[in-house]
Amino acid sequence: MIFFSFRILIVVVVVFVFLKLFCTAFQRSLTCSVYIFTYQWRDGRWYCHHYPAC
Repeated sequence: MIFFSFRILIVVVVVFVFLKLFCTAFQRSLTCSVYIFTYQWRDGRWYCHHYPAC
């Protein structure tokens, strides 16, 4: 049971890191370099909001 929970934790971390890298790569085409990342589930897919902090 502990091993099963550990596997779920690994999957969650991998998905979060993937989304973080995706949003970081996407923001490089924008002017501001500081953003707050918020991930939301809408229309059956993940996407990230960019809030310029500059």
